[in-house]
Amino acid sequence: MSEQDGPASVPVDFSKAIDTATVKGKNAIVTGSGMGIGEGIARAFAEAGAHVTVADINDEAGLKVVADLTSKGLRYELLEFPSFLHVR
Repeated sequence: MSEQDGPASVPVDFSKAIDTATVKGKNAIVTGSGMGIGEGIARAFAEAGAHVTVADINDEAGLKVVADLTSKGLRYELLEFPSFLHVR
């Protein structure tokens, strides 16, 4: 890529509202989506029409988010980590 092609990535402008309409019909994998910021992002994407893959090493927290998304009729998938990946 040459300099005239422009930057490889553009910084996010946090002073503008995020247009969630751009995620409708798209797939999103959200790590850490069992709680906190990840959960908020997963919910926002699902509510905006994205198919969300919920990924969290805390199975119980991930399942709670999935249950709530299911009750609202939103699209999701739960990514379960093998037991050797769990931090104990």
